[in-house]
Amino acid sequence: MTPASKANLVWDAANTRWTICNSGAREGGRDTNAVNDLAYVNGVFSFLLNASDILEGKQSGNERVHITEAQKNKWRGYVTNLSRFPTIMFNNQRVFKEAENRNKMCLGGPGDNSDVLSHVFPGEALGLNSDPEWLQIARNTVAALNPEDKKASWFQANCFPKIYTQAVRSGYPAEKVLANLSLLLAGRQPYDDRGDHVQLRANLTIVPPVHGLESVGAIEAINSMLLQSHDRVIRVFPVWVKNRDASFQDLRAFGAFLVSSEYHAGQVKDVTIKSEAGRLCRIANPWPGKACEVWASTGGQPEKVNFRLDGNVITFPTEKAKQYRIRTP
Repeated sequence: MTPASKANLVWDAANTRWTICNSGAREGGRDTNAVNDLAYVNGVFSFLLNASDILEGKQSGNERVHITEAQKNKWRGYVTNLSRFPTIMFNNQRVFKEAENRNKMCLGGPGDNSDVLSHVFPGEALGLNSDPEWLQIARNTVAALNPEDKKASWFQANCFPKIYTQAVRSGYPAEKVLANLSLLLAGRQPYDDRGDHVQLRANLTIVPPVHGLESVGAIEAINSMLLQSHDRVIRVFPVWVKNRDASFQDLRAFGAFLVSSEYHAGQVKDVTIKSEAGRLCRIANPWPGKACEVWASTGGQPEKVNFRLDGNVITFPTEKAKQYRIRTP
């Protein structure tokens, strides 16, 4: 057991919350409740809770998997009582800040590395199904990092694989995301702070002097415009330009599903879902307020599938290797 004086996850009895101490929103920092750490701690224990339900009773070597309720309650406590993401006012708008102990949004201000949104992506602690207030704060933060008349994070080298996806996952206007990404890919960005972007390869990865995640490109931003599912609900064309036709095929979604769909004349066409593992499928109704149908097919006569509609989410069971089509009558 780690001595309390050296623990990073500490119970704050006065505020009834778990606090992450002595970590860093960036390299070398000694921060309290950095947004990235809050996201990853939440992610780890949420994953353990979900995995424990799936693995309960399964055989592992010579032992049968069993997680006690006491252990699961401990994990639930971490998730439920973890500190909230820190925020601050900037230009009369509430935005996120990199850590609770910081006195400004981020280290370098507008145009800086967008680590302040790392809980949106790659941390995936926020999504389109999150509290609308949190999503608005995320969009405010995207806007604050990208002023129209000053240096913008859209063109910062470290941001290339992050800011566009962070914006899309927050529900930021697709037109603005695509306009700036197009400038960058065409080499017409207003500036290139370290010359990295002039070396973009055909697969949108950077040839860097020193980088890790920063080298992987911005393909996920486009994928997230077409399909999102990290909050366990499949959404097709969740953040897309209304007057632009598009289609995609076999994008992978949470739950071992391959999803295909088309957007034409401002409307989503049928959605096709291939189930690779036979798990429960949850998809946001692409036609809110309208009736829909689910059909299953394995190459023979299509069969109508019963589903449950909770709010705007369609839920139905699937069978491994079967293909399903969601459509309006």
